[in-house]
Amino acid sequence: MLTNMLNILVVDDEKTIRDGIVRSLSDVQERYRVAGEAENGEKALELVTACAPDIIITDINMPRMNGLDFIENVKALNPNVKMIIISGYDEFDFAQRALKLGVSEYLLKPLDRETLLEAVGNVCAEVEKSNRLLYDMEKLTQLMSENMPAARERFLNKLITGKRGLELEEAAARAEYLQMDLSGELYTLVLMKIISSSPSSPHPDDPAIDSEEFILSFIQNAWRELFDRSVRVHPFFFREGKIGMLVCSQEPSRSKVFTSLHQSLGRMAAHIERNFGLNLFISVGNLYDRLASLPECCKEADEALHYSTVLEQGAIVHCADVHLRQEKSYGRPVELEKKLIVHLKLCERAQAFRVIDELFRYYASLDDGGSAYIKMMVFELSVMLVRVLDESLGTESLSGLAGKNLYGDVFHCAKLNDLHTWLLRLAESGMAGMEELHRNKHASLIEKVKSMMAAYMDEPELSVEFLAERLYISPNYLRHLFKKQVGASFVETLTRLRMEQAMEMLADPTVKIQDIAERVGFNDSRYFAFCFKKYSQLTPSEYREMKQLE
Repeated sequence: MLTNMLNILVVDDEKTIRDGIVRSLSDVQERYRVAGEAENGEKALELVTACAPDIIITDINMPRMNGLDFIENVKALNPNVKMIIISGYDEFDFAQRALKLGVSEYLLKPLDRETLLEAVGNVCAEVEKSNRLLYDMEKLTQLMSENMPAARERFLNKLITGKRGLELEEAAARAEYLQMDLSGELYTLVLMKIISSSPSSPHPDDPAIDSEEFILSFIQNAWRELFDRSVRVHPFFFREGKIGMLVCSQEPSRSKVFTSLHQSLGRMAAHIERNFGLNLFISVGNLYDRLASLPECCKEADEALHYSTVLEQGAIVHCADVHLRQEKSYGRPVELEKKLIVHLKLCERAQAFRVIDELFRYYASLDDGGSAYIKMMVFELSVMLVRVLDESLGTESLSGLAGKNLYGDVFHCAKLNDLHTWLLRLAESGMAGMEELHRNKHASLIEKVKSMMAAYMDEPELSVEFLAERLYISPNYLRHLFKKQVGASFVETLTRLRMEQAMEMLADPTVKIQDIAERVGFNDSRYFAFCFKKYSQLTPSEYREMKQLE
């Protein structure tokens, strides 16, 4: 059952990189095999039909047809093929288009063998999982139809998001079939997310307690004791690890429902923290008198939860508390925001600062009534920038970015100039971190090259091309980076290392000069002697005699 090996197609215009990938994949044969390789998108497209690949590994920058256009053509032929991109381009536009095309992995050169095999293994797992689901689709469909809790969850997600064509006329009939009472005078949506385990948790060693499944199960069993009798609660899993609660109230008074609901949520949060050691973010949408308004309520609650997580406060946040509903609306300068993100990732200070200046000229053109909305736009932009930096630098490296409380920093700025200065400082801090990251990456690569030079010292074929093939990077890129970081060419450095090692071994009179030559990568002892004399002004024999006299 489903024992066929997976086929992989490798596409890269640089033969050394292509050969290195094929060699690494050929070492692991129990799950997949390399069914073909090509040097550009056009030739690879011809092979797609012939070798029927399950996974394609491709570069972006190739002649005739680049990698992204190639992927688009392949997806038109077979949308189920999984894609892995290996590229030297760490740019927003490339990554954005790759995401739209459904690329499974986007790997940046240089990468090592372990990273490549891990990515391929992850994608293989995706393919195998998909194949298993397709293989047993009838049984899976039957199982899902019999799973009432899962059916209720799907129904509630459709109802509150307004997606996938759930007609409101059908909602009552579907709810009755699922044994759900959705009658009420007022409706709202509550969203929750686990943020942390308390250090004083009564269950520190039980991972099951620290999970969305546990909290959902608790609410399903305890909501009648926690909430007012006029309220019915329908808990369910929402997207991105959130828990949702559709609240249906028989009480027509909005003020009474609002007060009662917040008191009940407070009791629930306190009970969960006290008994299970878990802290929650909780957000609440506005109250509506029609089920048809639930998609709007969902947007409000989701936005409120997003802002509360940025604020890092485990409190109950109502959508009105974060200025989500503005009486006046202004167009957002989306294109300028995209440009700023790209310049930030590329550490282009002058261009980034010019874009920020353009943004604030636009903000200044809005009338005074838009000041609150301007702050909200700046806040949302700062969140996007920090997310981009977090992907590259990690959370620990972001601690110095212009204050940890973005929301508080923005809304405490009294004037537009204060906002301008704050955003410039945020961008500068981010780019400084990105530059440090790039320096560390380059330094780490060169250290790895030096270690490989020492390990392969006895290899006569040791060269830039030899190492570049094993690091999956361009030889020209490695040659340039090595000279820039070390201050000497690869050949000069390799010669120096070989001669220094030869000098150490010549100090031992029992080791033959022929053996020393071979150990430092010379097949010809005469050529070794020539190089040694050029380096030290002495022949190997003269150098050995000198050391014995010391």
